[in-house]
Amino acid sequence: MVAKFSLDDVCLNVGGVLVQGERPEGKGAIVHHLDKLSPGDWFIAFADSTKDGHDELKEAFERGACGAIVKRRSRYAFAPQSFPLVAVSDTRTAYFDLVGSYCRWVKPRVVGVTGTNGRLNVINLIARLLREKYAVHVSLVQGLTWMGCAESILEMPEKSEVLIFEAQAIERGEIAQIGGALEPEIAVITECRHPLSSASRDQVMAELYCEILETLSLEGKARAVIFDDSSAARERAKEMLSPPHLILHSQTESEISGIFKDGLEVDGKSVSASEFWSAYQVAQLLGLEKSMIMEVLTELCPEDQVTA
Repeated sequence: MVAKFSLDDVCLNVGGVLVQGERPEGKGAIVHHLDKLSPGDWFIAFADSTKDGHDELKEAFERGACGAIVKRRSRYAFAPQSFPLVAVSDTRTAYFDLVGSYCRWVKPRVVGVTGTNGRLNVINLIARLLREKYAVHVSLVQGLTWMGCAESILEMPEKSEVLIFEAQAIERGEIAQIGGALEPEIAVITECRHPLSSASRDQVMAELYCEILETLSLEGKARAVIFDDSSAARERAKEMLSPPHLILHSQTESEISGIFKDGLEVDGKSVSASEFWSAYQVAQLLGLEKSMIMEVLTELCPEDQVTA
């Protein structure tokens, strides 16, 4: 399943305007790499420090794109006059708007996982637990960018009941952008500490990764699950959310304390006690019985490693 959008879908969700070409019919996927473009897809033009997708509009047209989503400009030198172009103020923002629109259409319960370390272990554990009850879709970053995660969300099956996404960033605002598009019900912050830990460096990390807390939809049962061994992360979280929405490792007595210790292996990867704790909390929040959670976690670990 790949999400597909009509011209009306695109214009409605991103505030775009058809600035040239005839109105395209049908629906197409949103593609930003020419080598992945199929006839009938929409090409969306991104620009970075070395490359500008607006230079590729002619080739996108020749490959059969139904149209292109472009940044608003006075003219498009590389676009054939008959090629339908939808102009927006910013193509990256438009892309996230489309990702968010598709997520709202599928309506999964959304869990966002971020932090400096342990994200993949926590995502894997949560997915393994939730698949006992739900149809789960996992979206991961690729190459430390948001793009792979967003692409994967647009490939989410229609029947998905839970979406787990990895929120990674290099710059401020990146986590807020993808989190803002998806409005998670649960946000998980794993270890949040600079590799060369100091008060100032840890504060920077806390500010970067705690951005996800502002994207929580506070209607209903929104919760933030935070492994708060970093005082900077703990204080930042308390500034951003009220106690009813916070589940802090330092304040939580868990049934798994003393059972799952640091260094246990799951699928050949070392998993920490805090990562087990994070997955346990999310599974409980999403309605799994404690006995089922413990049974699955225990099955994942070699018998001789678990303290009964």
